[in-house]
Amino acid sequence: MFQGTVWGPSLWNSFYGDARAAVQKASCTDSVFADDLNSFRAYPRTFSCDEVLDDLRACQTELHEWGRANCVNFDLSKESFHVLHRRQGTEDTFTILGVEFDTGFLMHEAVDSLVKNAGWRVKAVLKCKPFFSTKSLVHLYKSHVLSYIESKTSGIYHAAPSALQALDDTQTRFLVAIGVSVVEGMAHYNLAPLQSRRDMVLLGVLHKINLGIAIPPLGQFFPRNLDSARRRTSRSASSMHGCQFVDWTQGNCSELMRRSIFGLVPVYNYLPKFVVDQPSVRLFQRSLQHMLCAHAQRGTVGWDALLCRKSIRPLLSFQRLFF
Repeated sequence: MFQGTVWGPSLWNSFYGDARAAVQKASCTDSVFADDLNSFRAYPRTFSCDEVLDDLRACQTELHEWGRANCVNFDLSKESFHVLHRRQGTEDTFTILGVEFDTGFLMHEAVDSLVKNAGWRVKAVLKCKPFFSTKSLVHLYKSHVLSYIESKTSGIYHAAPSALQALDDTQTRFLVAIGVSVVEGMAHYNLAPLQSRRDMVLLGVLHKINLGIAIPPLGQFFPRNLDSARRRTSRSASSMHGCQFVDWTQGNCSELMRRSIFGLVPVYNYLPKFVVDQPSVRLFQRSLQHMLCAHAQRGTVGWDALLCRKSIRPLLSFQRLFF
């Protein structure tokens, strides 16, 4: 069957579907998208990297035996093993959907590559400065630079602020070059700082889960907090909307998890009801942007970080930001 045929995907899924049985036989968990197969397994910290890699190679052998029996050839150049751990992982990188991940999830290589490629794109846009108006230059920046940067947002969001600062400076330098301040960029051109845009993008993902239009595996990471919805008796709690997510970052968890999308759950839980009731992600993010724009024009200190976890404040105080 050739790619692009009507029956191709269905027949391929039927033919390739039992490949996961070989992975599961090796006590690993499979993740299949089209003809891409990933497998993973959690190991106790007492296991060494060599022991983990030996175990994963056994899983690979099991899968290859299935392939020989079913006339399926695997591309060895696309097969790799990685031990993920903040301090004891293997010293290598791997790419998923165009984002380069290191096994410690520091994301330095990914951000450096993003800064480098965004830099030459900004230079190319600025070469057009003598021939275009400021508004047109901003449109060119959004089309050729910002779209590229934001294609990696979900992959780099959890990186440390110190690592992301160089990326944020890229947009700042562009605005300086065209004679526009950060506040003017926000107020007149809907060009929020990259930090704010990252927060709004990931909050938009949570809203998509809330609306029920996200893929089911993603929604499984963010179950509803039904107990919180029932116990809204105090004045503060009664101001909370009824679409609360479970906050996995409460208690003992890593700083990496707090910097990830999981760290935005309390921010989403604190949003006013009229914001969470928006029927689409676009309208939801527009409400967030209007709030940031209003505080930018008022000169509120730290307005660009009002949606991040570290800026969270008591519920009623946070909700007043939107009025």
